[in-house]
This record gives sequence, structure tokens and C-alpha cells, in this order.
Amino acid sequence: RGFALVNQSRIHRLRPLATLAIGGTAVAISATAVATLWRRQEDEIELPAVPEPTSNFKHPYETWPWYQKAWFAFKRSVFLAWVFAPFMCASTLLMLFGKESENWREIWLQQMLACTQRAGAAFQKFGQWLSMRPDMFPPDVIV
Repeated sequence: RGFALVNQSRIHRLRPLATLAIGGTAVAISATAVATLWRRQEDEIELPAVPEPTSNFKHPYETWPWYQKAWFAFKRSVFLAWVFAPFMCASTLLMLFGKESENWREIWLQQMLACTQRAGAAFQKFGQWLSMRPDMFPPDVIV
């Protein structure tokens, strides 16, 4: 509620400027007022500075023993196999039964999207890269 009240009070302060708006100069005045209010809002929030890591900083993963790293890699592999299993099934069905079917292709694309979203940030980044390569992939995959 407090956030909504703050935003509403700022909107109410802008309304007189908007009602005075006639032509391009008034729009510039209201845009200036909005920018000023936005700067005030940004100035009100002050975050503490994050200290730089020391020169001998090591990621916690680097400090794990070999068996803990192996267990982590195994768990991640099993998780990804579980996540991508529906996509692999849909791919197999598409290859066997629906090479020319739009419905099978749509199911395959939906499974690809769902699996990529569940797999994590690295796979989402791969999807973003994929969308930038229309020379390599068909349009329905990169959309």
C-alpha cells in the first residue's frame, strides 16, 4: 500500500503538468517533470557498496573435494536428463510419425521451450543465442 500511495501521489503531482500541456513544449515540460521525479526516486534508494573480492578469493565449488564435485556433476546430469526426457520423446515421435504434420511440430516446439525454461539460465542463454541465428535455424524455432 505504501508503494502504491507514493506512486499515486507522484502521479497526482504530474496531472496539473499534463493538463497544462498544449503543444510540444508542454510535453517537454511534463517529460522533464517525470525525469526529475524519477531522479528523486533513484536518489532516495541508497545501496551499500559491494566490496571487491580479495585477490585470494576462491569460488566455493573450487574448494570442494573431488567426490563432492563428481556428485554435483552426476546430480546435474540426472536432472537434465529428466528435464529433457519429454523433449527427446517428442523428437522421436516427430521423426517417426509427423515429419509433415504441423500439429506434431507444434508439440515439439512447445516441449523444446518448456524444457529449456526448466533447465536453467545457461540453456535460456543458449535459446537467446539461437534466436539471433536465422541463418542456421528455421523461423518457427527462433521465434
